[in-house]
Amino acid sequence: MAGATRRNVRTPGTWAPYPWPPTRSAPGRCIGSHCDTGRREGRVAPRFIPVVNTAEARRTFRDVRVAHVASLLPGGEPHVVPLWFVWLDDAIYVSCRRASVVRRNLERDPRVALEVERGSAWTEQAGALIRGTAELLPSDHAGAKKALSAWFDKYRSELAGRGFAAYTERVGEPVVFRVRPDRLSTWIHAQAPPGSRDPGPP
Repeated sequence: MAGATRRNVRTPGTWAPYPWPPTRSAPGRCIGSHCDTGRREGRVAPRFIPVVNTAEARRTFRDVRVAHVASLLPGGEPHVVPLWFVWLDDAIYVSCRRASVVRRNLERDPRVALEVERGSAWTEQAGALIRGTAELLPSDHAGAKKALSAWFDKYRSELAGRGFAAYTERVGEPVVFRVRPDRLSTWIHAQAPPGSRDPGPP
């Protein structure tokens, strides 16, 4: 399981994957809850929280088209941009431009957070927040080659026809960075069991 054996990440057991789209009869779900595998010092957990499993989260969100990636500017301010990604068994692989602010930020400080979400109506929305350390990979790295192969498969429709030429004109020289989740949080706006409360989004 990706991330389950990394230090400071507890393995919470099993978690049934999100029903998609969610249904009113879906058991074991919370409304707007923050479901976290990391430590919760000083925080009161919502009364009703499904258990988070990294492998199930990957299966639920791997086909999402973009991840919102947060890195740190030199002054410490957050910098957030949407980027294409693939979530493989071992890690999340994200592409960016070699000349981008994201790459410069990660070279200086590899701490990163990624947010992915899906659903249109409020009652269908669900998401995951992944925090970890980014590793910039050289183009000849075996992990980068494997990720790019999966990346081309995922974005085949966007890159068809004129799409590939437009992408290469805008992006120039792409690079890939890898994030192995140190901490994973999930949320879902679905039907909660009677008597549970809505603690609001994370």
